[in-house]
Amino acid sequence: MSRIAYASPYVPAEWIVAHGLEPYRIQPEGAAPRGPVPPSAGICPYMRSFVNQSATEPHVAGIILTTVCDQMRRGYEFITDRGLPSFCFNVPATWRSESAVQLYVSELERLSRFLVSLGGRQPDTNAIRDAIHECSPSPSTVAGGGQIPLALTGGPRTKLDERLIDLIEETGGHIVLDATESGLLGVPAVFNMKHVDTDPMRALAEAYHSRLPGVSRRPNDDLHTFLAAQVTASQASGVILLRYLWCDLWHAEVPRIRKALPVPLLDIDLDGEDPVPRNRTRIQAFMEGLG
Repeated sequence: MSRIAYASPYVPAEWIVAHGLEPYRIQPEGAAPRGPVPPSAGICPYMRSFVNQSATEPHVAGIILTTVCDQMRRGYEFITDRGLPSFCFNVPATWRSESAVQLYVSELERLSRFLVSLGGRQPDTNAIRDAIHECSPSPSTVAGGGQIPLALTGGPRTKLDERLIDLIEETGGHIVLDATESGLLGVPAVFNMKHVDTDPMRALAEAYHSRLPGVSRRPNDDLHTFLAAQVTASQASGVILLRYLWCDLWHAEVPRIRKALPVPLLDIDLDGEDPVPRNRTRIQAFMEGLG
């Protein structure tokens, strides 16, 4: 079965399944292979790793990127310059209006034409409904053997960035909540089953666009409310925010998130290299302060 590679939480896996294709949400390795995106200054290493890995892995028939990230928009340009099958999904930044929902639905229809061009089948209502029932996306699970409960938030992370989880465990931490884009911020809301049966495309739009909080939403007050509630419920003693140096969206939100949270926040920037050496002392000091 042909794979469709993507990374954004705003791309419905169910929509790809309904077309008879395999959704392949990539967590990049971190050390980017050679590919369309060169190792140039000003290029996000996460975007480069995702695009180059997607473009070089076997069985990937097409790549979906979204407009929620300027770097991913730039990645789309690199892909199209190489003539690789790719699609740029326009996710409306505003999300509390009927027109925004309709725009998202129209993007699903446009994506459908792209998927059909790659060999997918045109889905009917039953196929969409069955795909919604079949798929059950879940966040990544992280843990640790330490005694201090911690929460994560922020953007996506590569497999190389997972070394920070080991460092947190080594310094006495235990991850009780992963509210990053690789975790809860990447999981859609519970589907409206009434709409699943009567208007499944509407159900997709509601779950992925209308109720999924994110740093790119305008307004994004729900993100801060969501994080504060999740951290409180998890009983975490502190929060570590992970973001790439090139991500202005997450960087700009750090002061507001810190103010909204009931516990201390440590802001960690990632640069595509091994994150442990440059962050070991900071994480150790943060853990000592919580202990």
